[in-house]
Amino acid sequence: MRHYPFDEVIRKLDADCGRLKEEFGQKQQAIRALEAELATLASQMTEEQARREIEQLRVSIRTCQDQLEGARKDREDDEDDAVDSNLDPVEVEARHNRYLTAYRKRKRICTELIGHIMEGYPKTKRHLLEDIGIETDEEAGFGVDSV
Repeated sequence: MRHYPFDEVIRKLDADCGRLKEEFGQKQQAIRALEAELATLASQMTEEQARREIEQLRVSIRTCQDQLEGARKDREDDEDDAVDSNLDPVEVEARHNRYLTAYRKRKRICTELIGHIMEGYPKTKRHLLEDIGIETDEEAGFGVDSV
C-alpha cells in the first residue's frame, strides 16, 4: 500500500474531529446542567418576594394575636361577671331574661324551619334530625331553668 502525504492530514483531521466531538458533548452536558439549575432558581422566590411574604405573615400573626387577646379579655370579663358577688341581682336577672328570650326565639325559628323541611321529607322527624346532624336539647342534656 502506498502512503500519500494527505493520508497523514486526514488522520490528523479525524483525530481533531473526534476530540472536538467529545469536547462538544461535554459542553452540551454542562449547558443542560446549567439550564436545569437556572430553571430551579427561576421557580424559587426572589429575596424581595420572600421579604414581602415574611412581612405579610408577620402582619397576619399580629392580627391573630390581637384577636386572641381580645377573646381572652372577653372571656375574663365574662368570668369576672359570673364570679363577682357584688353584682346587682336585678341586673343579673335582667341579663338572664334577655338571654332566655333570645334562646327561645332562636329555638322557635329552628323548630319552624325543621317543620317546613318535614313537609317534604318522607321519613320521621328523628331521622331528619339525624340526617342533618342536629342534636336536640334533651340529647345534649340542656335545660333552661326559669327564674
